[in-house]
Amino acid sequence: MIIIPFSKSKIYFERASVYEIKIVRPTRKNPGRNANSLGITQVLGLAEDGFPLVGLIHVSITEPLPEEEKVTIKFSTIKANSGSGTEKGKSFEDYFIDVKMDQFAWWSSDNQIKRLRTLQLPDFIGVSSYGLKFYENNDITICTSDVYHQKLAGCTFNPKRSQLTVLKIKNHFLRNKSMYKLIVNKIPS
Repeated sequence: MIIIPFSKSKIYFERASVYEIKIVRPTRKNPGRNANSLGITQVLGLAEDGFPLVGLIHVSITEPLPEEEKVTIKFSTIKANSGSGTEKGKSFEDYFIDVKMDQFAWWSSDNQIKRLRTLQLPDFIGVSSYGLKFYENNDITICTSDVYHQKLAGCTFNPKRSQLTVLKIKNHFLRNKSMYKLIVNKIPS
């Protein structure tokens, strides 16, 4: 995947970022299942090819856990950022309810990032892992343990970035605009 940032007045080809994305499909029978390939050779190849920013992402798509294997967590019924607080005489804990939660996707994502940490990729390569949980009503939950591994998730400019590669990205984009998807990140007002 390639991302080319832009503004109203300019396309920033020199800030293009490319990502090697690996899909992991752990099962209850084989929860530690790994991707067929970790993506190391591919991501190092992208760096060697001179792409400005390079990252490796593992996405865990897990099967749903049965009810008896889900974890019970305490969940607050106070709406976040509502400013309502607690009623007089009640504590924060009075607003907790027990909720069953399927943490398989999060656990798998965490397991992947721990594996990726051991690979000792160059510091300029961003490394991230996400877990996807799909529901019958077509909702999707995206979870990650990147909060604990922030140093890995960020990438910096590739010291081997190449102006020739940037030019090739630009030429490919200009000749094949219909192959690219426009995603606008709106800044909240």
